Amino acid sequence: MKINQTSQTLSLVLHALETTVAPDLTNPTALGALELIKPALNDLLKRQGPSVPLLRKCIEEGEALYHEIQKHLDGAAAGPKRPYSTVGNFDTLATQYDELTEKIDALCNRLTAIESNNPSALALIRRAAEWELSYYTTLQQIHARPFGDEPGTSSDDSAAPPLTKEFFENFLIKARGHALEVTKFTANPGSFGKQTYFATVKHADGFIEDLVIRKCDPAPIMLHSSFLLDQEFDLLKAVSATGYPAPKPLDLALNLPGVDGTFFTMSKISGKLPGSFLEGHQAKIGEDIWLQLAERLAQLHSIPMSNFEELIKKYDEEGAIDDTVQSRYHRNLRGWRDYVTRIEHLPSPFITYLFSWLERNVPEDGRKPVLTHGDFNIHNVLFEDGKLTGVLDWECSDFGAPEQDLAYIQPHVSRHMEWQKFVDHYKASGGQEIDMRFMPFTLAYSVLRTMLGGVRATRNLQVGHNRDLRYIMVELGFAPAFMQMGLACTSAQKEGGAIDETSKQETKVEEMAAKGNGNVDLEATLDADVNGTNKANGANGHRYVADRYRAPADMRAKVSGAGVKTLQIYGDEVNVRQKPGPQANWQNSVVLVWWDDKNAVGGFHRIGHEPNLEGGGMVVLWDYVLSPKGMYKRMHHIPLRDADLLPNGGFGSGDDTCKCEISNGEHIWTIDDGDVSGRITCADTGPNVDCYPKKGQINDFTSHHFDIPGIVYGWLKVKGEEYKVDGLGVRDAGWGPRNWGTVYSHRWIAGTCGKSLSIIAVSWHGIDESIAAFGWVVRNGVITYAKKVKILAYVEEDASTNHGGNVTFTLTTGEVLVVECTPVPVKAMVSYHQNVCVVDRMCTMTCGGLRGMCNFETSANIQMGSRRPTKFSNGIIDNGFFEDARPV
Repeated sequence: MKINQTSQTLSLVLHALETTVAPDLTNPTALGALELIKPALNDLLKRQGPSVPLLRKCIEEGEALYHEIQKHLDGAAAGPKRPYSTVGNFDTLATQYDELTEKIDALCNRLTAIESNNPSALALIRRAAEWELSYYTTLQQIHARPFGDEPGTSSDDSAAPPLTKEFFENFLIKARGHALEVTKFTANPGSFGKQTYFATVKHADGFIEDLVIRKCDPAPIMLHSSFLLDQEFDLLKAVSATGYPAPKPLDLALNLPGVDGTFFTMSKISGKLPGSFLEGHQAKIGEDIWLQLAERLAQLHSIPMSNFEELIKKYDEEGAIDDTVQSRYHRNLRGWRDYVTRIEHLPSPFITYLFSWLERNVPEDGRKPVLTHGDFNIHNVLFEDGKLTGVLDWECSDFGAPEQDLAYIQPHVSRHMEWQKFVDHYKASGGQEIDMRFMPFTLAYSVLRTMLGGVRATRNLQVGHNRDLRYIMVELGFAPAFMQMGLACTSAQKEGGAIDETSKQETKVEEMAAKGNGNVDLEATLDADVNGTNKANGANGHRYVADRYRAPADMRAKVSGAGVKTLQIYGDEVNVRQKPGPQANWQNSVVLVWWDDKNAVGGFHRIGHEPNLEGGGMVVLWDYVLSPKGMYKRMHHIPLRDADLLPNGGFGSGDDTCKCEISNGEHIWTIDDGDVSGRITCADTGPNVDCYPKKGQINDFTSHHFDIPGIVYGWLKVKGEEYKVDGLGVRDAGWGPRNWGTVYSHRWIAGTCGKSLSIIAVSWHGIDESIAAFGWVVRNGVITYAKKVKILAYVEEDASTNHGGNVTFTLTTGEVLVVECTPVPVKAMVSYHQNVCVVDRMCTMTCGGLRGMCNFETSANIQMGSRRPTKFSNGIIDNGFFEDARPV
């Protein structure tokens, strides 16, 4: 697993100090953050001194191990030990360590593939896992030099926004179909990987309902299907239907536009935790509580598999319903292997070792699988009046051996009561027969899943998809503890399969999680909110900030379908103003089309700089605003000024009525033209990639072109009426030679329903009589090309203005998506530039059950610009403000 760079850690600490600790040092979130800052700052101090010689020693030992494995694989052909240097600071050595880790991991994979049963090879793989662990264990034993300088400040603020009370209330009104009010709404400061909120709802008939909301993080640490919220929702439906004390799921918001992750509501179960993570190990927990856990675990494992047939058919592979425990774990391991090849993770010899060990040690078990909870322990149960009332947090659930839950809970039970007494009570309560020999395998399987989430969480930090300080604890606590657990339970097994040696490591993990989460009792968190002492939700109100897809130059976007490949993900270097090329018709342009359906406001804004024209550079502006008050248009082609070359690569409009600035990955458009003004920010929700074909006449028009979906927020003021903008949009950026005279006609449809679906469709009729059509869709960050695109434009009586249309994508995966584009109630936007008449129509976009916005653009230049049109059935071509812009 790659080590976090010092600058990365420092930026996270500063972010927490500024946004969490400084505003309020009394609330639970601030106290929890302080507990995280202590080890993080201590680690930074170590990197100034004692961590450097430690890293040198690890590299020397790793190089020796690397050469030994090479000699085992290649014999004399391996040659002498390769030269290396341990000169440099911590970051230099960490880079060298990362490269060495990848090389050792690659050799371990070779050993696994060709010598899977050779004891010598297996011993080398295990030594590689132990080598990876050695850095972390030694790190915990060394002490840092004092660090005297005060750290600076950081302006980074890339945390994803929380679900807001207003958004949730609007969702619930639509979901329930009647009036209601959310009277209380609180974010729980705990939980890793998922977010939890509490809400109290007052219905129109006076009924008061308490809900718990479970929500994905904007940058999930686990993307495996079994951990996604829609599957957890369906699982809870099946479990709660059996009468088991699990929360009953109620409302599912799957990939809902306007919020940064899927969420669902569930009934709130009365009761309290016997103690927090930390308190559960410090305080004495009586046997009666543990015995009730044994009873509920027995009840869980006794639920017939027939109750989950529909769930398995929906989410599992064909034949999974007939699995034995043995075939189920083989199936699951194949699934996890496939997962790590599809989803980017940091390289880890430990994970390679664990996969190798697990695949060689699947129990020969012909029993039918049972439902396993996966995280069944004292921190996930509620009690009231001494009785267990609910079992929480089902994200780790799966089907497998009952020993999986028992192996997980054994170290905890053993600290409070005799383990055999717990097992006997479990069996007496209807539990399964237990084979203690299977306990090490099932615990190691749990460690594998946890570690995969951990290395993904660390990767999210390192590539900038996450700015959450909690996840620094993967490196500083969770990873070493779970590695030690994994190595302990996969070592030579004790008689009876005992795994008590993992107990201390699990305690460390849980204590760190408790401190890291600020994990106070859930009821206390709710009470603090009611009393006005919990300020975790902030005071600034809702503000969209989409996931950042900015990435290092070697990052690639996933492409699905036939001929699967990857595409380069670019950063802001392609969004800002480019250095002009030598061609006379070279241009650089930025575009934003957007629509806020709730307020019925939107816009189309394009600024193009044409610096090389004879007689001097020019600016082309297409600026449209659509609102209930009317429709505004300003279009011009005027001289390019030095003042239009805005700082940091932004674009001016030639007259200061419009500008586009790029800051921290967001595209900020400012409009200032008398009665129409606004500030609209677009934040990407899809990867920043160029999907356009690089051949034919279309390349003469769009040599570099990025069309990226996003969300928009900000404000707009039209004729004295102000709107708080909260909608969807698509932006584009392009540069290179642009020859408007190469096209007879074209169609460009760009739309989005949020992260769940965005589309781009283009057709092109060139003057060489070629006709081409292409397009792609983006779903949850994955691009799928269309092998065939059919665009039908509905045309008004003037034979020029479009009235929306229909797009059919036949994807390379074999799927067929039909998108209907229906105009919003406002006239079309008509732009006439370089003898080409371009019509843009703002539309609502529907596909299946999804709804969003799109811009439907068409042009008809079959007469090659012999005249400028003047009359349109439902379009506006002249500048000005038109109060009656409703279509007829």
